[in-house]
Amino acid sequence: MRFSKFKWWVTNLGCPRREKVHEKKEKIYQGILTFNLVPIEKDFLISKISDAIIPLPSNIRIAILSIASKSIYIFEIDPSEYSPHQIANTYYMRIDGQSKPAPHHYIEALFKKIKFPNLEAYLKINKAELFQSNSGRSEYHVTFTVFFFNWTPLQNEEQLSFRILVTDGIFNSSRLPTLNRYALEGHEFYQENAKNVFHYGEPVYESELIAFDPHKVERNQNKAKIIFSFGGRFSPRKNSEYTLDFTKLHAANPNDMICEKKENRLSKEVQDEKGMNKELIITNLFN
Repeated sequence: MRFSKFKWWVTNLGCPRREKVHEKKEKIYQGILTFNLVPIEKDFLISKISDAIIPLPSNIRIAILSIASKSIYIFEIDPSEYSPHQIANTYYMRIDGQSKPAPHHYIEALFKKIKFPNLEAYLKINKAELFQSNSGRSEYHVTFTVFFFNWTPLQNEEQLSFRILVTDGIFNSSRLPTLNRYALEGHEFYQENAKNVFHYGEPVYESELIAFDPHKVERNQNKAKIIFSFGGRFSPRKNSEYTLDFTKLHAANPNDMICEKKENRLSKEVQDEKGMNKELIITNLFN
């Protein structure tokens, strides 16, 4: 959110002066805070904000730090789901670090800007143990649950889908011939429409058991990975990756087996990190 006049008012309450950073467009507030000598009630501050900004941003938090008769006021305002906002009946835009009244076409673009649901997923290990079959074969059994959330209050998602890959192990239910939700010889589990309409804050979860081959895990320094990707009809696809350390198999909390995790990253971010681009993907596909 851009609250030009509100920021100016707060600056006069004690923020350091805004300074230009060398070779950067951004300006920073750096320096000694100035204490305000006139007491101001929190309700009065909230009232000033609500009178100046339309629509009123949600979750405004104000902390007042006082020493004797001197005070500093700290404001925290969450990103708004209702932007753009007016300040004193005017919309503002940022140009080279400065706030200027926004022209009509800019406001129209803000109202029409594309939004998509913010989906996130988290993995929880429920149980991990060394399993002995009737034939005497040993396996590591790890039972886990993946929780999916839509964190966008005003926009539902549709047709949630996901894929989960595992190294050095297979999904135990893939051994049953009647189930067709598995691929890659049991190393992949997928759901094409896990939730038709995905509401805000409503958890969607899936539990599975993975059987790991101890010999394969040992050759990989007692580590294995669980990798999953997910998305919906409107949201971009995201990826999460968890590394399990089987030397911690008998930890009191089975989630202590997770020694490394990279959660909820856009697929593009993952590809950029690996140096993958469109040309390289196509080249690898046809070579």
